[in-house]
Amino acid sequence: MERVEDHFYAPSLAESRQRQCPDCGALLHRRTSRKQGPICTETFYQCTYMLCSATFKGYEEIVYRLKVPSQKNPLIRLPISPSQKHQIPASPGIKPDCCPDCGERLRKQLVATADPFVFVAYAECARNGCGWAASAPVELKPVNKEKPV
Repeated sequence: MERVEDHFYAPSLAESRQRQCPDCGALLHRRTSRKQGPICTETFYQCTYMLCSATFKGYEEIVYRLKVPSQKNPLIRLPISPSQKHQIPASPGIKPDCCPDCGERLRKQLVATADPFVFVAYAECARNGCGWAASAPVELKPVNKEKPV
């Protein structure tokens, strides 16, 4: 026969969406949480298993954008998720001569190097405060133009 005390002290196991105690596997209860900024929260947990009662401190942080909103906060600088980067050129809202962060026009410059066939292409956002910039080497290659017969 099962005793009431045994059932009371037995840990209830966490479901896949819930945090569980790393020591005993029971459910963790969120005691308090504090915002550390717009993308980070500091959280304190306590194990619900009475015999364990461990306490923990952790952080929840947003690290990637999965979808870029139509109007995003210019103060939040989050990279696009690596799994979503292949979708960026196909997005209808992104224009080739516009900043991928804010949509403002780009300033472009081509700078010569010591090699006469290699240049460096620079592009930066024209909006003050955006800070988006990119550069890449550009190599000139001979084009084989055969005359049509």
